[in-house]
Amino acid sequence: MRIHRFLTAAALTLTAAGYAEVPELTALVPEATGYELIARCDPRTWAKAGYQTDNTETLAGDLKRVGYLLKLTDQEGNLSWVFAAMDPFTDTIADIAVPASGGNAFQDYVNNLEVFSNVPGVKTGKFEKGNIEFWATNYVAANAKQIPGASDKTFDFGDRKSADGSYGSMQLHNYPEKQTVFSFSNLRAGANCDLGIGNNPSGNPDWTFSKSGNKYKSAELFVVAQIDNMKTVTPFRYDEKTVMEKAASLVPETAGKKLLYAYNLRTGSGFGDKSRVNYQVDNSAQFTARPARVGYLMVLTRLLSPTPDPVRRL
Repeated sequence: MRIHRFLTAAALTLTAAGYAEVPELTALVPEATGYELIARCDPRTWAKAGYQTDNTETLAGDLKRVGYLLKLTDQEGNLSWVFAAMDPFTDTIADIAVPASGGNAFQDYVNNLEVFSNVPGVKTGKFEKGNIEFWATNYVAANAKQIPGASDKTFDFGDRKSADGSYGSMQLHNYPEKQTVFSFSNLRAGANCDLGIGNNPSGNPDWTFSKSGNKYKSAELFVVAQIDNMKTVTPFRYDEKTVMEKAASLVPETAGKKLLYAYNLRTGSGFGDKSRVNYQVDNSAQFTARPARVGYLMVLTRLLSPTPDPVRRL
């Protein structure tokens, strides 16, 4: 008996698509038109529940602008929000969402930053530059990239990514104003994640170690983008029949064999924090006897835009 573990990124079928507004965004920022919803989640439940909306594998095209809307409602029902948009820092749509374990990391300057917010003290308007710290690993306070005005001792708008760990950082900064625009860190901590708009008034300015997610009654993070030449993509369907048909079309010798696991290399998780691997198909409970032979098949499908370097440099 030969068992195949099937790994793939996506299968692409393209059709024309039209633009749709994001009503939650235009209700707060009427001029923020032409944006498509890429992903939506509650940062406090993202680790377990994932995205409420996930179009990272169903939209393709040329990124024109990238934006983030974070809405936080406190226990008294008061809404705080920020929307920030910038020129794209990557060519790959999936990379602009919440950093995934094993995914690309970005420590970049961003251009043409624009900020809207109702939070007192948050600098709004247009700025020539800002910077992002997006990664799924741990990090330390050292100002590794020499961001102007950042501290080597305090977690702020200039830190240093570590090679391992799973704390995670999804932070946008307006470094010329010495300000964090928004922060979602400690990505897998559930309600104890680090979550904030503007600088943290006490503790680390970028909200690291604040466990502030539990202060809010609700939280919503919207990842949006303006996309030229946009097309819809049909993601690969992960079920045993489809997977094994795909395997047999590529390697005829796999016909009639049994599937043990199917795993998506781009969206799977579980290695960084040593938790259970997020398989699309897991038939391991069905195999009680020791297999005579084991096989592995990996399929990589290039997306419509070039793949960026694994780690972006400032």
